[in-house]
Amino acid sequence: MKKSLILGLCVFAQLLFSQEEKKSFVTFSVVKPVVSFAPRIVAGYVHQLNDRAWLGIEAGYGSDGTRLDDRTENNYRGFEIRPEFYYDTKASERIKHFVSFSLFYIEKTQVKTLDEYTTDDGDFRFDRADYMRNKKGFTVSYAPMIPFGRSKSFYFMPKIGIGLANSTIKYDNVINRQEIEDLRINWLSISHFGSTEKNGIVGDFKIVYRF
Repeated sequence: MKKSLILGLCVFAQLLFSQEEKKSFVTFSVVKPVVSFAPRIVAGYVHQLNDRAWLGIEAGYGSDGTRLDDRTENNYRGFEIRPEFYYDTKASERIKHFVSFSLFYIEKTQVKTLDEYTTDDGDFRFDRADYMRNKKGFTVSYAPMIPFGRSKSFYFMPKIGIGLANSTIKYDNVINRQEIEDLRINWLSISHFGSTEKNGIVGDFKIVYRF
């Protein structure tokens, strides 16, 4: 009985210590299922390497079944993969002040109908086409991890940064393509076909569970 009690206390102490350490956390994006060119459910896992360094991976997937509005329909698929390195600038504080660097790849495929697009050869209207867009690049972000009240497990993480991205758009199996007048006169109608590169400000808002 005594040995069982001692063993039980040791197991409890080990569990308590592991809970205090909390070397990992998981994330869920609130923004990307709604505000994105490829709406998707995105979750991530991050593990602590030492006092200041953390390494994580984030993945996302969207489809007709997960979409929240009519921007994505007709055999829509969205995918994201994002490895990310976090550096905690103030490791001793309860609120984590992360600076992060991430690489990402995002892909969107969809069947488009009765739409228009622009190429180097001109501007066209079509009845139906298989659409694909991929976007790859990197971001540098500031991402504080702030606890919900006094909780040691649940946090939220607003994230803002700047990045550089390259996007490629393709249309295949185009049906009834017809050339039309210059769409660039009406900038609201532009749908570029090819590859473009740009930088800009990016943001996200995550719910975090730490364990």
